[in-house]
Amino acid sequence: MKKVKRIFITTFALFLLQFMFMNLNLMAKGKSKKPSLEFYLSNHYLSTSFEPEDMNRAMNHAEPYDNLALYLIDYMLFRGSGWDALEGRICINTEQPIARGRVLSKSFSYKPGDVFPFSQERSFALSKSGMPFQAGVSIPFSSKWSVALNYYQSEKYSLELAEAQDDVTIKSLERFPEPNSEYSWWEMQLQRNYEKRNSTYSFRNIGAEVAVRHDLLGSSQKMSLSPEVGVSLGFLKRKLNKEIEYYGYRPTLFPEIVFPGSLLDDYRDLNDTKDFREDSTSKLRTRFFAGLNLHFYPVNFLGFSCTARIYNNKLKAEYSESSLLGDFPFDMKASQFLVSIGITLSFSQ
Repeated sequence: MKKVKRIFITTFALFLLQFMFMNLNLMAKGKSKKPSLEFYLSNHYLSTSFEPEDMNRAMNHAEPYDNLALYLIDYMLFRGSGWDALEGRICINTEQPIARGRVLSKSFSYKPGDVFPFSQERSFALSKSGMPFQAGVSIPFSSKWSVALNYYQSEKYSLELAEAQDDVTIKSLERFPEPNSEYSWWEMQLQRNYEKRNSTYSFRNIGAEVAVRHDLLGSSQKMSLSPEVGVSLGFLKRKLNKEIEYYGYRPTLFPEIVFPGSLLDDYRDLNDTKDFREDSTSKLRTRFFAGLNLHFYPVNFLGFSCTARIYNNKLKAEYSESSLLGDFPFDMKASQFLVSIGITLSFSQ
């Protein structure tokens, strides 16, 4: 409510200037006006509160263990059996890229498809590019009044996300009950994967505006000072490009154990790639604004302009983006205040 009051107070103050300049127009002959093309470069218009440094992650879940097999025995077999397992072990095949797990327990809480990450990494880079601008036309319908129609576009915000996860997945699971016992053997086949993701999110504020202007200096051939009020229709546009690479291991799922000291990249084979693209827009928002527009014409057909505006509220959108390590919040805001400078090409003679 305070913001709305501020809009009307500002508008009222701007139109008071008309009364101050009335004497300049009483004795002057109104100047002839014709349509003009306008192009503006705006100030910083789009912003976010997202802090990439706070969201970066680098985790090694198996680090407390001597090797990955011990991590799986503890985390997968023992914890999956509720800590009542009589026996648990991981069998490693060094000739084929497979491994098998086996645990003797009353129950087992995991299922095929469950993933157990060894290591996870996530890093962000946030940048801006392009120049926010407005382009439009001003159409006079009297010597003092005109209508301005504008298209505007903010700079582009780009969020680049790089992720990697090294994990083991339960591919199959079978239960073999022990005779005359409440215990069963739970046997599974395991597959190790390495996944890399590179995602780029881009955001822009796009829309159109219409404003009514009143020239306070109708007698001047070189300058115009015009309070304006208008309405803005805009939205936040989001684009996503994602590339995913899936790797397998050879000749063993555990090269750290079989070939200690070697680089893991030497044992990873690219199995598949996927590309994902998505475009979306926020809900179309209506905002009202009041402002002041100043034009200076050093020559008849070319002018320089400056515009200051205040909108009744901010344009804001919140997103929940996905990643290997879970969803993370991201927000974009369009400023409530705008200052822009530009040039005007007039069709007047």
